[in-house]
Amino acid sequence: MTPDAGDEELGPWVAVALPTSEVVTVRLRGWQQAGDGSWWAACRLALWSQVSTPDGERAEPADVDFLAPAARVEPVDGQDYHAVPRVRHRDAVRRRR
Repeated sequence: MTPDAGDEELGPWVAVALPTSEVVTVRLRGWQQAGDGSWWAACRLALWSQVSTPDGERAEPADVDFLAPAARVEPVDGQDYHAVPRVRHRDAVRRRR
């Protein structure tokens, strides 16, 4: 999957390995550190959703946000990750000192 023009604010693409061993390409919204020091990727995946209209049913994209363990996330060639926000957990920062 390649980025569309003008959608950089959605975040760069990453590959995420799912528990089913499938790999999906999703948007990386940011990194979040848990209190135990582990890192999690805040991701967004666009899926189809069924929408009822007066003219009948139709499909529309629906974003699903989820967290993936950092060990299951891989970079995608050609993506720029320098602006991806990182949020450290205060307990993890305190333990490190």
